[in-house]
Parts: sequence; C-alpha cells; structure tokens
Amino acid sequence: MQFQLDRPFQAHPLYFDIQDPKLAALLPAWFGAAFREAPSLRRADTEPLLTISADEPYPLSLIQTFVYQHTTCRDPFFVFHGGAVTRGDSAFLFLASTTTGKTTLITYLTQIGYTYLDDDCFYLNMNTLEVMPY
Repeated sequence: MQFQLDRPFQAHPLYFDIQDPKLAALLPAWFGAAFREAPSLRRADTEPLLTISADEPYPLSLIQTFVYQHTTCRDPFFVFHGGAVTRGDSAFLFLASTTTGKTTLITYLTQIGYTYLDDDCFYLNMNTLEVMPY
C-alpha cells in the first residue's frame, strides 16, 4: 500500500510503498498527521518512492535515512540536522552528528528556561535568518 509523507516549507512530499501492515500502522504515531495514505493519482515518476518489504530488519532507520536524503526544499530555505532553542529574539543552533547529545542538550536548556524549537532537524531562511522547526 502506498503512503505519503507531507513536509513543510515547499518541500515535496515523499511516497512509500509499505508491505507490512504493522509498520504502516506505526508510522502515523511517528510522523503524525503528515503521514497518510497516498492519493491514487500521485505522479510516480516525479517524487521519490521507497519500497519497504515486510522482512526489512530496520524499517524505521531505513525510512529516516530516506527522509533525510530527500529533504530538500526550494530557496531560500536550507535544512540542518541539529537542535535549536530560542530565548527572546535569538535562536541557538546546535549542529552535530547522530548520538552526540543534541537532544539531551536541548532538553536541559528547555528545563532551564529556553524555548524548545527542535531537536533533530530545522530550516533556516537564508534571506531573513529565521529558524523554523521541521
């Protein structure tokens, strides 16, 4: 069955062919309302499609990698893998690879008064320098 992941800020949706109904039932909990059944009239030749078989040992990791590899958007947005908090009119951005403590740092800063923005992926408007959560 084909599913669609809608993404913000002019990014094209991603499409998945998921053959495992248990996995298909789990993904809305992970992605929320952005993950839904794909419309029957989607243009298969223009959007990325990931096929996930029922015997895939790490399907969530496969999906996450696919999403990051295809996370592009039209100018003026630039996508970063990192965490961000705000205080007042300032944003504090933390860029680092996976498993280096970004989420832990963001959680701590949130507990001491910073405002949570994102702990995994965010957009930067290259014209205005505005930071937006993914």
